[in-house]
This record gives sequence, structure tokens and C-alpha cells, in this order.
Amino acid sequence: TPTSDDDIPLVDTSAAQSIRLLATATSPLIYHDVVEYFLKLGLFTGHQTSESKIPFSVAYIEDNRYVNFITRSFDPIPLSSIQMNYVPSVQEKVWDTFKILEEATSGLVIINGPVGTGKSYLIRSLLSENLKKRGVICTPPLSFLQNSGYFINTITRFKQPIIILEDVGDILAMDAPSSYVDISSTLLNYSEGLLSLLSKTIFILSFNYDLGKINPAFTRPGRCLSQMTIPLLPHQQAESITKLSLPTRAYSLAEVYEIKRTGKPMEIFSGKPLGLTGR
Repeated sequence: TPTSDDDIPLVDTSAAQSIRLLATATSPLIYHDVVEYFLKLGLFTGHQTSESKIPFSVAYIEDNRYVNFITRSFDPIPLSSIQMNYVPSVQEKVWDTFKILEEATSGLVIINGPVGTGKSYLIRSLLSENLKKRGVICTPPLSFLQNSGYFINTITRFKQPIIILEDVGDILAMDAPSSYVDISSTLLNYSEGLLSLLSKTIFILSFNYDLGKINPAFTRPGRCLSQMTIPLLPHQQAESITKLSLPTRAYSLAEVYEIKRTGKPMEIFSGKPLGLTGR
């Protein structure tokens, strides 16, 4: 539970003292209820102010020789969007992960789910609530994991980086090609082994694979700080977002917002909900 003002999301001044007293005096479970209560009142604005931008960096390989960096920013993701766009089980995990990212100095956060369910959007939400650490997207991930020099250069450049490796299911899978064995070992070592001593680095890994297809070394407690599987949205929640009457089935977040944009219940993906990738 929060122990100082820095641990509590920024709220309107009139509500700050109430939240501080409630949050510091209660268990994590009750803290979730406190967060939800003040979200409903519209008092949470997040750690950032409404005018701020969230900085992030992109690390990429230039001329196949060295790592280059560019820095950009994005508009903060409001906490209220978590309630709207994800099922309750994911919402609770998100609140836990905010706190974990604030406190942890190494380890993995794993986000998996079907295509279009909002994994990248969720990553942006996590970065929006953690301004002490810099989000760094390594692209393409395989190039960094194949070359320790590239990776070490990246993680030691920032004081407390959150390294983001997207769509890495092929690398993490139990039946990954033998050529990926050393790459997997490298990532395991950076996340918790001796190489983790180089930098206070947290890794966010995302992929479309079913979690049961992933090497359990990545998901075991101790190394994996938080794991979130993002499911398709149930029919009722999809209708709540779009304000339309929709065919009865589950929907990806991408489908829902395309339907909301067009104003009609299009069957975007040939009428079939997207599922997890498996082999």
C-alpha cells in the first residue's frame, strides 16, 4: 500500500487528504476499492497533469553497427480508460502492476492476449503512471537480444529503464527454434541473473501466444513480477463502449473502436473473433 505522497496518483487537492488517509491505512485489496471509488467520482487525474506529455525512447540499430536513440512523447492515458476498456480481472492486475513498477528494480512484466485486445495501449497506461522510469522500445527486439553489446548499451544508457519488447512470443515459446536458445538465456540473465546487476531494468514483454506455450522459466514467480492475459471484451461491455446493439459474441478492443468510429456494427475480421496464437 502507498506510504508517501509519491505513491499516490495525483488527485484534485480537495480529495488528496482523504485518499492519503484511506490508502495508507488499508490493505492492497481495499486500496483497489479506494482507487475505483475515486475514479467514479472523477477525482483521479494520474501522476501526470493534464498538460504533461509522457516521454519515451526508441532504440534501434543503425547501419548494423551501433545503437541509436530517438525520444518522443505521447498524451497520458487516463486511469478511467482502464475501467472502460478492460475486464475487471485485468483492471485489478493493472492497479497491482502500477505499484510493482514503482518499487521493483528488475524482473519481467508479461502481457499476452489475442490480436487487437489493447496490449500496446495498456503498456502506454503503465508508462503514464510511472514517470520515474523511462520506457525504452527496442526494435526489432531480436536484433538486440542477439547482440549483447547493443543490449548493454541500451540498458545502461538510462538510470531506471523499462525495456519494452513487443511480439516476442516466438522467442519465449517452449518449442522455439534451437537458434533462439541463447537469446532466451540472455533475456533470462538480464531480467534476474548476474547481468541484471548492470542496471535497474524492468522488462515488459508482450505477445499473442497462449501463456501455456511459453517457457515457464519466464513466468515463474520471482522473475515474473506481473502477468496479465488480456481477453476479448464480453458482448455487454462492447455494447457499453460503442452505444450500439451488436451481434452476441466477444470483441477485440480494436474491433470495438472501429465499430464506434464508423457508427455501425461491422464484422471487421471476417466475422470471427481473433484468438491467441498457438502452434
